[in-house]
Amino acid sequence: MARGARGEQARTHAIGVAAFALRRVPALRTVAARMRAGRHLYFIFFLSGLSGLVYEAMWSRYLRLFVGSAATAQILVLALFMGGMSLGAWLAGRRALRLKRPIVAYGLVEGAIGLLALAYPWLYDTATRLCYDHWFPALDGASFALVKWTVAGALIFLPCLLLGMTFPLMSVGILRREPERSGEILSALYFSNSLGAAIGAAATGYLLVPALGLPGSLWAAAVLNLAIMGIALLDRRRPVDAAIEAGQAPDIVEGERSPLDRVGVRLLLLLVLGTGLSSFLYEISWIRLLSMVLGSATRSFEVMLSAFVFGLALGGWWVRKRMDRYKRPILVLALVQLIMGLAAVSTLPLYRVAVLAIGSAFQEGELIAPYWIWFNLLRYLACVLIMLPATFCAGMTLPLVTHVLLRRGQSETVVGRVYALNTLGAIGGAVGGGLLLLPLIGLKATLVVGAMVDMALGLWALGYVAKQVGAPKGLKQTRQRAAMGTAMLAAIGLFVVELDPRILAAGVFRRGNTRLDERFVPQFHEDG
Repeated sequence: MARGARGEQARTHAIGVAAFALRRVPALRTVAARMRAGRHLYFIFFLSGLSGLVYEAMWSRYLRLFVGSAATAQILVLALFMGGMSLGAWLAGRRALRLKRPIVAYGLVEGAIGLLALAYPWLYDTATRLCYDHWFPALDGASFALVKWTVAGALIFLPCLLLGMTFPLMSVGILRREPERSGEILSALYFSNSLGAAIGAAATGYLLVPALGLPGSLWAAAVLNLAIMGIALLDRRRPVDAAIEAGQAPDIVEGERSPLDRVGVRLLLLLVLGTGLSSFLYEISWIRLLSMVLGSATRSFEVMLSAFVFGLALGGWWVRKRMDRYKRPILVLALVQLIMGLAAVSTLPLYRVAVLAIGSAFQEGELIAPYWIWFNLLRYLACVLIMLPATFCAGMTLPLVTHVLLRRGQSETVVGRVYALNTLGAIGGAVGGGLLLLPLIGLKATLVVGAMVDMALGLWALGYVAKQVGAPKGLKQTRQRAAMGTAMLAAIGLFVVELDPRILAAGVFRRGNTRLDERFVPQFHEDG
């Protein structure tokens, strides 16, 4: 009895000390207030993006050892990664209506990802030993390839499926708290997750792998996931809305205007699908182009990936406080698509600037080692110069489309549908661009095709807005001029802009040479 009384007295004293601290220390009061409002969720979603890109880089390195390091293998690994995420987002979107505490579900998903990451080195070792010691010796031809890729897919599919669930669950969980701020919430979540991904991509190659190796890097990311789970599970103490407790469908955002018609909904969903497709056509083209400028080492790929995702993050951040002010958001989306296509084609001549920037890092008679930091900084800036304008526009699209659909009568399940369709488009861009378009029509034409996809969607959106009641005058004429400009841009990209093989083959990243001597005559050049 005395021991129980002392325990009760200690608990009372601890509670009193905590209450005194919260009353006396403004910083602690601020932290407590932010946690009650859910501000800490943006930070853990930043950490989730960081760990997610660590996983992508690690799985790519592991599977490269298993399936080979050819470009075909890397593209198929990327398709498996994106495919699992797309299915996960779709499933989470469908289940969101039935979840009373989506943040708790999100935390459990993060914890499951962390546990799988802890076990991944053992799973990989077991699977590869089975393949090399027992299965592969008995197979050949198509059966060998089928088993190899089935095992590769099985090694990453489940964690990718779980990763795809995180964005819909977190989005729905925060939107239920503050439905009046749907636009800002969606953009802030997209920004925080993408910024974490950009940092994770760069940190993997430059910090984690050199310091911890492959298993250690996975385990470091797993610790982040488990910490995220611990913080997210605190949400189970938060009271549930009465309507949700009664099993009614939650009304996240009341429609501000009349619901969109079927054509409008289809347009917006195809727009996010097309943006995912075009964005990865750009990424495949830029990676092929910049690998000739930055080198094709693993760190070069991670620099390119980080710059690509950083542009998406900035676009999401910029639009966060503006989307609620747009009277005609579909018109804004149309203009964004047109600008994105223009920015993408404009990157074709910029590779010369990137070559000169990398060449400036080399000084005659000096070794490259003293300039390592400067060299890598220039590599990142070169990627940002080429990728930022188009990826900035792409980063605006997903949160803005989701916001419009929610405001115009769609249920919260649309969050998962939009994310899943965007990811599905990314699969088409990665596989179609890398395996079909790049070898068949070349780098330049592949990038132009991506730009035409964006601009065609923009023209369709302009036509839809022009048919609405009260549409701005002159919009039909603007659409006609934009169509003519699109055709001219395609012609310029295909027939005017040239990629000089003497510059691309100079290997500026090796010795600083920005161009081969004119005596070298290109006999053969093919993109693949």
